[in-house]
Amino acid sequence: LLQESLGGKSKTLIIATISPSQLCVDETISTLDYAFKAKNIKNKPIVNQRMSQKVYIRELTTEIAELKKELEYSRLKNGIHLPPDKYRHMVSESKQMREKIADFEMTLHAKVSERKERVDKLKLSKEALDQAKTDLHAAESRLDEHRYITNVVRT
Repeated sequence: LLQESLGGKSKTLIIATISPSQLCVDETISTLDYAFKAKNIKNKPIVNQRMSQKVYIRELTTEIAELKKELEYSRLKNGIHLPPDKYRHMVSESKQMREKIADFEMTLHAKVSERKERVDKLKLSKEALDQAKTDLHAAESRLDEHRYITNVVRT
């Protein structure tokens, strides 16, 4: 929980208040567990990268220019409240998404028809199995009759 706060160049002091009373054994154990875990936290601080003033000013200037363009287009209210380059980007993304959806639909239809074919084959196999079971049962009945007749004839 405190891993981001502990460690680095800062010094951290943890005071674990415990009680010798038998009534507070659970709280004492919990406090000691927490203190032990907090003591073993290790951080690897990362140095922030410094940005040169010129680069920072350039980034802010481009962002301000983009915001001014958006404000200008929103004031025009000619139906498009975005700069043309952002609008074209959104249109191209929309086209790509429609193409992906079409591909997924084609894949889905192919999988659905493949599944239907497999279900049909499974039904045919089940019918064949049921017929084979019926034929086997009839053959076993005839065999039992032949065995019975053979035993009667022998005796």
